[in-house]
Amino acid sequence: MQNRALALVFILALALTACAAQQPKDAQQVSAVTRFVRSGTQGLDLQFTQNLPPPQIYDSGDLVTLIEIRNLGSFDLGGNKCFLQLGGFDPSIIRSLNARQLCGELPGKSVFSIEGSTGIVEFSSSSISLPRDVDRYKPTLVATACYQYQTVASPQVCVDPRFFELTAEQKACEVRDAGVAGGQGAPVAVTFVNVDMVGSRAVFEIDIANVGTGRVVSPRASLSNCPVGLRYNEFDEVRYRVELSGSRLIQCTPRDFVARLTNNRGKIVCTFDVGNTQAYETPLRIELDYNYMQSIRRPVEIIRTPS
Repeated sequence: MQNRALALVFILALALTACAAQQPKDAQQVSAVTRFVRSGTQGLDLQFTQNLPPPQIYDSGDLVTLIEIRNLGSFDLGGNKCFLQLGGFDPSIIRSLNARQLCGELPGKSVFSIEGSTGIVEFSSSSISLPRDVDRYKPTLVATACYQYQTVASPQVCVDPRFFELTAEQKACEVRDAGVAGGQGAPVAVTFVNVDMVGSRAVFEIDIANVGTGRVVSPRASLSNCPVGLRYNEFDEVRYRVELSGSRLIQCTPRDFVARLTNNRGKIVCTFDVGNTQAYETPLRIELDYNYMQSIRRPVEIIRTPS
């Protein structure tokens, strides 16, 4: 009995040793997946499904349009965070079509679902009426997605209040700018962080850009007005939040915490009091909130049914 107990203990010890040996490899795999999830420059991807609508239909038939929506970013969508609107046609010709619909539940990329998620939205009309003496009608259908999204970037930075007092050999890190490449799993990205030390104050100049294929819409705008009811001053705005662990925020510019994009690019400058301490590395967390609008197009031809 005692020998059996010793054998069980020995086997358990071997199993624990094997698990411990596998831990670094597993950690590397998890780290790689996490980096992949937080990379990329897309939010939603929109596609007309093949042959729906077909290139040509008769006016006596039904118009059926299926839009495939894929959330390729890392922010979850659902509820009233995303709408899809179909336009580009005369509603007096293509009638009784529910032209505005919710996108449905679309979770973003995660370590458990690295491909994101996919949904289908259907638009259909069984009431097509060509005007008198019109034998062909050729509209271009435009499907526009309007949705809320968020970007989170956490580049690791070095802060050094005693920048000029110690040699590099005496420091844990060196103050340097942080290049941020590959996106953060969203259509608006942090692209570069300039780091500067002024005594016990760390100053970060943060470059952001619209790296997607659509248009940034202000988070202060209502999605219910997108796409046709937006005003000219409701584009190209991003609300931001910047945090440096263990440090006190002194101020940020723009002071209303809304960055404006010009030619799809913007800048944020934030200053933190890091105290009088030795050099250390820490994540700079940057959170961007905005609405986004993007469209796809497909031509269709409606032909009068021969009588």
